[in-house]
Amino acid sequence: MTTVSQAAVKESPEEAVARRLQELLDHSERFLRDVPAMMQTRVDLVTEGRLNSRVLKTITGKWSVEIIVLLYMARSMGFEELRKHLTGISSRTLSLRLKELEEHGFVKRTVKSERPPRVHYSLTEKGRAVATLSGPLIYYIRSQQHLLFPRGSPAPAR
Repeated sequence: MTTVSQAAVKESPEEAVARRLQELLDHSERFLRDVPAMMQTRVDLVTEGRLNSRVLKTITGKWSVEIIVLLYMARSMGFEELRKHLTGISSRTLSLRLKELEEHGFVKRTVKSERPPRVHYSLTEKGRAVATLSGPLIYYIRSQQHLLFPRGSPAPAR
């Protein structure tokens, strides 16, 4: 009898990732079926779709994803540092996106008491959770576009 760990050893990295993504997809389908059934308030499909779209636009709007990813990876960044990493963004647009993400509770703005005063941005707990939950979705999309294991990249150690 083959155990799960023995089967996993025989899998290639690509097969192991594909299996894990399928497990995640199966779990997500159950989650999306079960949670609405637990909700006390029911809404029609059109309203549900509008609510979902509005929420997604908050985090997927132009530059929002990039800001969330940078802050997730760096933990905290100053305004100018963010602007330099976001090639092509204007100071005004960055300021507006940061304000919007802050209003929605994804980003925290902290004024450092230095001379001159500096402002740093970081993700809130809610922002970190969104970034973390987005990871599997990004990996799934990359796998469907054959971008998880790009050609020419070093093979993962086994």
